[in-house]
Amino acid sequence: MNSLRLCTTRMVRNFGTSSKNLKSMAELKEIQRRFQVDDGVPVFLKRGSTDKVFFSVICIGLGICLADAITTVYKIIYPPKPSS
Repeated sequence: MNSLRLCTTRMVRNFGTSSKNLKSMAELKEIQRRFQVDDGVPVFLKRGSTDKVFFSVICIGLGICLADAITTVYKIIYPPKPSS
């Protein structure tokens, strides 16, 4: 019973989906070729300026979070003196 249901489900999925698009495969191969070039650029920056901007935003956010964490630890260690 389950095998029949599984078989029909697979058949419906195969007929319901389109075949692989050769144009997208060619684009994928071109992207892979571009990423394989040994030009000294790290993989996370290979796409160009958008990756550089994204990486810079992440670094700035990391710096802000690190500064906030250090400030929080400092405030916990040295709490403000109550004003009397």
